[in-house]
Amino acid sequence: MDVLRKLRVAVLDDDQSLVNALVGLLERQKGIEVVASWATAAEARGWLEQGNLADVLLVDQTLSREPPEYGVDFIWQVRSDLPATRFILLTGDPSVDLAREALRAGARGVVWKHNALMHLYPALKTVAAGSYFLEPEISDAVLAEQFLATLGPEPELLTDAERDIVILVAEGLSNARIAARRHKSVNTVKTQLASACDKLGAATRQDAVLRAKLRGLL
Repeated sequence: MDVLRKLRVAVLDDDQSLVNALVGLLERQKGIEVVASWATAAEARGWLEQGNLADVLLVDQTLSREPPEYGVDFIWQVRSDLPATRFILLTGDPSVDLAREALRAGARGVVWKHNALMHLYPALKTVAAGSYFLEPEISDAVLAEQFLATLGPEPELLTDAERDIVILVAEGLSNARIAARRHKSVNTVKTQLASACDKLGAATRQDAVLRAKLRGLL
């Protein structure tokens, strides 16, 4: 994706109040453009069949109750026609089984609805960068099962300082807070984190934490 243009996001969810809240949140973020929102899968398919594209599609799991239609099925059905689009599943069901199913269907992220206003923006940035975003409570179980085989060869051993930085990132600390806690400059923290990411093959700081956990380094 061209880093100079805005990230194009579309939303498929029949809960209009939630859609309004999410669109309002995203439109306040620099570098994001909400290009469409739909209440039904049929509306979304019609938009896509006209040749319109989004970089990331946010898809609700429960699209229709009568007849039942689910976001995971929608992702399965359209993903082969949208190779450049990444999918995030929105769900009120905080289960590991559903997360596994979503990833098998082709989703790159799973966000619980009750966390959406807090987690959606970082999820979009992580997925747009080519990584996976899962809620912390399920990430270990799902990623260990689904992706350990894809991590490649064992990484070069992290130094004690690099491992310490990744641990603090896992606690949710910013570079500035890590620097203050460890009495280092922010530049030193950035350098050590970048080195850790490089050794782990991680695209983002969140990805570094996940990969370090899967390797048993944390």
